[in-house]
Amino acid sequence: MSQKKIFVNGPLNVVRLSGKVGNLEKSIYVFFDIHLHPASQTKCSDIRSEDVAKFVVDSFDLSNEKNPKLIYDFFFERGPLRPYLLNPKYKGKYLYQMSELFIKSFDIDTEKKIVHKSSIVPNVRFHYVDIRDYAIDMFGIQNALNSHQLYAHYNLENFKRTHNIVANIGNDMYELENIIYRGNENPKIDKMFFSSYVDIRHELPKEYFDDQTKKMMYKIKNSYENKDVKEKINKIINTELKERFARYLSVTNQCLDKLEKLIDEHTKFSGYQTDDILLQQEDGTYAYGVPFMQKEINTFQIGTDINILIDTMWEISCTIMDLYLLRRFLDKKYVTNALSYTGAYHSDNYILFLVKYFGFSITNYSYLKDDNIKKAHEIIKKAHKPEDLYILFWPPVLLQCSNMTNFPPLFT
Repeated sequence: MSQKKIFVNGPLNVVRLSGKVGNLEKSIYVFFDIHLHPASQTKCSDIRSEDVAKFVVDSFDLSNEKNPKLIYDFFFERGPLRPYLLNPKYKGKYLYQMSELFIKSFDIDTEKKIVHKSSIVPNVRFHYVDIRDYAIDMFGIQNALNSHQLYAHYNLENFKRTHNIVANIGNDMYELENIIYRGNENPKIDKMFFSSYVDIRHELPKEYFDDQTKKMMYKIKNSYENKDVKEKINKIINTELKERFARYLSVTNQCLDKLEKLIDEHTKFSGYQTDDILLQQEDGTYAYGVPFMQKEINTFQIGTDINILIDTMWEISCTIMDLYLLRRFLDKKYVTNALSYTGAYHSDNYILFLVKYFGFSITNYSYLKDDNIKKAHEIIKKAHKPEDLYILFWPPVLLQCSNMTNFPPLFT
C-alpha cells in the first residue's frame, strides 16, 4: 500500500533541524509563513490537504493520546502587546488562524512571568517571540521615514521636516545600540503586560518600554545555563547585529549631511518658492528653479538612503527577535521538541544561526533546492544573512503548500 501523502496549506516551506546542546538532543520544525492578504492566499491542490492550524492541533491531540509525556514548545510570531483582531466569522490569513490557536491556548502567569502548559492543548507550551514592540516601533519608523514626500514637496520646510524625522529616529536607534553594547542594566519590572484582544501599547509609559528593552537585552546577553550557547549568541550580537547597527548609523549621518546641504542652500531663498528664483542650470545658462536633473538626483539619493534605513532597521529588529527565540530554544533544558511559526525571513535566520553557529543539521524539508542537504549545509555555513538562503528554501513558484509526507510523525 502506498504511503499516505500529507499536504499542509499555509506554510511556504517546512524544515526540520536537529542537534545537540551539551548532551541534550533537540529538534525544531521551522514553518515558513508568507504574510499574504487572504484574497491572495494559495493552497495545495490535494483534496485531502489540511490548513496548518488544524494540522498542528490534530497532531498535538494525537500525540497526547499516544505519548502524553511528550511536551512540545511552540514559538509563534506574536507580540505580548499587539493583538491580532481576527473576526471569528472569517478565516483570515493563515498567520491569523495560527494566532487564534495561540491566543486561545496560551497560558501565562503574568505575576510570576512563567509560561505554563496549555489547559486546552495540555502537551504544549506556547511562547510569543515577537518582542520587537519593546525595542523598536518598527511600523512607526517605517511610516515616518516613508513620509518624506521629497518627490512631491521639494522645499525648505519639507527638508527640515525630513531631517527631524531621520535625526530623531537615528537618536532612538543610537540609544538602543547603546543599551546593547555599552549598557548592562537588569531592571526589576514588577508587572508583565500581555494583551490578547486590545492594543495597550499607547497606555504604557516610555519608561516601561525602556526598562523592558534593558531587561530583554540583558537576558539575551547574560542569562544562560549553558556557557557555550551564551558565547555563540554573543558572537552573533558582536558581529552580525553590530554590523547592521554600524550601517544604520553611518547611513543616518550620510542622509543628514545631504539634507543639511539642501537646507543651507535653500535657507537663503527663505520666503520664496525655489521655482521663482533665478538659478544656474546644468548647461551653464540661467533659468527659474532648481535644475530638473539636480532635483532628481538629490531626491533619488536621499530616498535611497531612507530605503536603506528602513531595510536595515527591519533587519536589526528581526535579528533581536530571532536571538530571543534561539536563546530560549537552545538554553532551556526543558525545551526538546520545538516548532516555530514565523515569517520566512525569520525562518531562514533560524536555519542560518542553528547550522552555522550551533552545529545543527537539516533532517527533513518540504522544499530544498537540488535536494542536496550536504551542499545546503556548505552554503549556509558561508552565508552572512538570511537572504542568502532564499535560493535554497523558497520554491521557484510561490505556493502556500508544504509536503510533510516524509517527516517524522507527530513533530518528533
